[in-house]
Amino acid sequence: ALSIFAANVLLVAGSWYTLKIIVLPTGLAQFFINGTMVVETATTIPTSAVNAAIDFRKTVGTSGRDIHIDYQSVRQTFVSPRS
Repeated sequence: ALSIFAANVLLVAGSWYTLKIIVLPTGLAQFFINGTMVVETATTIPTSAVNAAIDFRKTVGTSGRDIHIDYQSVRQTFVSPRS
């Protein structure tokens, strides 16, 4: 599974964020928050078919947290023509 950890990213409660992940044909993955790239990595990128999933984990404290997802989409652009 692709795991992206963005250190030193402050998220504010009650705010909306636009998250984007781009996986390039070179095997490089880029993670963006509100249009700003916060992580770029080439490690743990799957080389076989995968399913899209969203997984958020709280790493500090014991109180509960909610996440509200307004919209999710997956777009794939092939790098070579398909027949």
